[in-house]
Amino acid sequence: QDRFRGNVYVPAGHIMIDQDLPEGQNKASYGSVEAAKAACEALGSVQCFGIYDANCDGASEESPVELVASPGLDLDQVNESSVGSCIYHMVLGSGTTTTTTVAEQCTWQLNISNSKLPEGKVWKTLTLEHQRFDEAFRFSGCDNAELPQASYCLGIGTENGVRVLKNREGHGVGTGSCCDSTTNKVIAEKRISCDGYLDEYTKHSKKYLTSTKLLRGTTYTTMAEAREACLRKGTKCWGIYDDKCDSVKFLLVDSQFNITSEKMMESVQGSCVYEKMPVS
Repeated sequence: QDRFRGNVYVPAGHIMIDQDLPEGQNKASYGSVEAAKAACEALGSVQCFGIYDANCDGASEESPVELVASPGLDLDQVNESSVGSCIYHMVLGSGTTTTTTVAEQCTWQLNISNSKLPEGKVWKTLTLEHQRFDEAFRFSGCDNAELPQASYCLGIGTENGVRVLKNREGHGVGTGSCCDSTTNKVIAEKRISCDGYLDEYTKHSKKYLTSTKLLRGTTYTTMAEAREACLRKGTKCWGIYDDKCDSVKFLLVDSQFNITSEKMMESVQGSCVYEKMPVS
């Protein structure tokens, strides 16, 4: 089985170099874990040790994963990462797989404060993708080696680098101010979308759905509770049904029936249906 290690920092000297690329832009990096895995398997264990994921947040074109060269890296002797980076040591051979599975992927918006500003004033707003529904964020520690933002802070004389925003698992997901006497806090946070759907709804007035179209055991007394529950269920929840449209009882609509406005029946008691909007 492939060997996963979290909170590991891999120095640049262990990252594989692609000789066909210009110097300074020649790290063997990939925008998907699958592409990195295929490349590592093609090279074999003699050349490829595994895959390094800075921040351990999955691969993207903006934040690619990198191949770690063989030999020379001892997983029992590596330094701890200040931003929660991780590595997959690929044991290459028949039947070997490396996968990264995220059950729920949400985009969060966070408002950040700065101790140099008046209390409660927003210093900057961060948008964080590919986070869990029940995520929690906090500033913890500093980085002066792994993150690009640390270079700026070092350049102006802040030896400790930049403050690091971490999620529940301790992975670095963002940065704050330079790590001096200035501090940062998360003062407001909200989910923008989950699994491809926004926390926004289109209202269909005077429409009725039969009970067979509703998710069992999903009755809520407030719209806020229903919206959070529908977002939590991701693609399973199509929207919200308000019996009589009186804001007394809300029920979640099952997405398996591919409901459209044409399939809704006219309501004689004025019920309404709220359709959850997809990310455009």
